[in-house]
Amino acid sequence: KLLLGGEHIGTHSEEKRVYEVEDIQEILNIGRTKAYAFIQEVYVKQKPFKVIKIGNIYRIPKASFDRWLDEGTKACLQT
Repeated sequence: KLLLGGEHIGTHSEEKRVYEVEDIQEILNIGRTKAYAFIQEVYVKQKPFKVIKIGNIYRIPKASFDRWLDEGTKACLQT
């Protein structure tokens, strides 16, 4: 990635459109093994959010995951 003044150069969008499993691990504060097991389970069901598999690599669309996370947070705040 090339940076100029802290900004990305090129045709890629400024913001990531997909998460990697490591991102999910960090966001949910869970271990690597648990993160992969969770993402594999979600991939099979395609619920509660979408997961894309390319070869052995998983990618999680940010919009789908963020919507699921936001709904869960709202539900917790309402109780």
